[in-house]
Amino acid sequence: MIQDREGFAFANYSMAGKRFGEKLMGVLNDIYIHRVASVFMVNMNWFSWTIFNVFKVFMGSEMKAKLSVLTSTDKLKDYFTPENLLKEMGGTGVMPAK
Repeated sequence: MIQDREGFAFANYSMAGKRFGEKLMGVLNDIYIHRVASVFMVNMNWFSWTIFNVFKVFMGSEMKAKLSVLTSTDKLKDYFTPENLLKEMGGTGVMPAK
């Protein structure tokens, strides 16, 4: 899973989102993390780093081990072949039509 945080700012955040995030972390730690091999977070600005550090407290060790925080989408090329990355992420892949 790749999560691009570019453009995420304080205006996108609310206390309701924080409470939802805390509940979501419980679900991710208990169920979802066993189904995903890796999570990549890219383009994190200072606000995203702050929020990440808050939620990191609620993460289990298995989830932390599967999480990679990258400074830019260019770093994704170290983990994925171009055809497995969307063009928006620096690859050659396209999203299949529904």
